[in-house]
Amino acid sequence: MKNEEILVSVIIPAYNAEKYIAFCLDTVTSQTHSNLEIIVVDDGSKDSTGKICDEYAENDSRIKVIHQENKGLSAARNAALDIMHGEYIAFIDSDDFIDPKYVETLLKMCVDNNSLISACLALDTSERKLADLGMNNKTKTIASLQLLQDLSHLDLYCDTVISKMFAGSLFKTLRFPVGIIYEDSYIILSLIEKAKNITFSEDTLYYYFLSPNSIIRSSFSGKNLDILLAYDQKIKVLKRNGCEKSLQRVYSEYIYRVARMKGLLKYSPNFTPERKKEKMKALNDKYKELSKINKNNPYFNGRTKLVTELLYYFPIIKKFRNTTEG
Repeated sequence: MKNEEILVSVIIPAYNAEKYIAFCLDTVTSQTHSNLEIIVVDDGSKDSTGKICDEYAENDSRIKVIHQENKGLSAARNAALDIMHGEYIAFIDSDDFIDPKYVETLLKMCVDNNSLISACLALDTSERKLADLGMNNKTKTIASLQLLQDLSHLDLYCDTVISKMFAGSLFKTLRFPVGIIYEDSYIILSLIEKAKNITFSEDTLYYYFLSPNSIIRSSFSGKNLDILLAYDQKIKVLKRNGCEKSLQRVYSEYIYRVARMKGLLKYSPNFTPERKKEKMKALNDKYKELSKINKNNPYFNGRTKLVTELLYYFPIIKKFRNTTEG
């Protein structure tokens, strides 16, 4: 089968995205690879998102729209996975957009290298326009186990499902965890584990729009603690694959994250005193557990250790930081 004959499912969850969804869809429908199944999931939007999507579907038979009550990003993606028919899958957030050659390039990388996952670089932007970034077509294919053993290869590509293409077979037994945020961090290592190898491109083909409503910019709440569940899942995957170096790195990141959260939790107005006390105890217990694990961790020393301990023992530091991220 020629590449242009391969069906690719593009999954776009959308919630109150009336300002962004049209431009996102314009960049998807104008892809150089035209054999697409575009599934937009209107996740209980209260604005005109659903109407805009329906109008696009009326004019392009490749677009399917699912309307459902608000269940969150994971449930929206899962709803699309349950009905998709593509041999390959690309996930795009409704406020992001893609280069015209995004699908064609990532699909070719998968096919040419017998990879179940391909990835490109993403550009953070606050502008809604495509840039003339050029392409060098340089790629690198890495075995999944090698990638799990040295997660530094993922640094530029982030632990997200956006800016990547996946073989549909990877999702036969996998779904996004419903009810938590940081779902990408939770699932990405499980996807890599199931893939034979992953091909990376040095080209920037995905545009990540810096929305003021993103999780990173939103107020700290109990949902931000979901990142701990993502770390626990990563550790499970790395342990069963014997990836000691990566485990040490993740444990170092984990304790640092817990220390930061203590300050964010302490000064957050989004918790009752009882709830805050309960969550604070859980963070303290987790910090003590991780302190023992990180005792001889080569990744947890020097500045990293100093900053982590300062954040933990002097949580007021976070009160005066501009960021409210988890």
